[in-house]
Amino acid sequence: MEILDSLKGRNVETIFCPYANNIWGKPGGEQVVKDWIDLARKAGHSGYQFYECASVVKASHDGRLTMTQPALKEVFKQAFVNVV
Repeated sequence: MEILDSLKGRNVETIFCPYANNIWGKPGGEQVVKDWIDLARKAGHSGYQFYECASVVKASHDGRLTMTQPALKEVFKQAFVNVV
């Protein structure tokens, strides 16, 4: 919060990117991500980066992406639909 406070009025964007690599083997991982997205918004970050997407997104040879965690897919749809 100290860093965010020091950046106010300076037109500097910040991205929230917490470490999330080990949450998928436990129930409720999607709720953890939802809470982090909410926290990033409340703190005033410009965005949220889900760095560990290789854990839950798979690409096929024809270029399609599939999310292997349906609950997380719903969290992203709810959090980012119509967000500019």
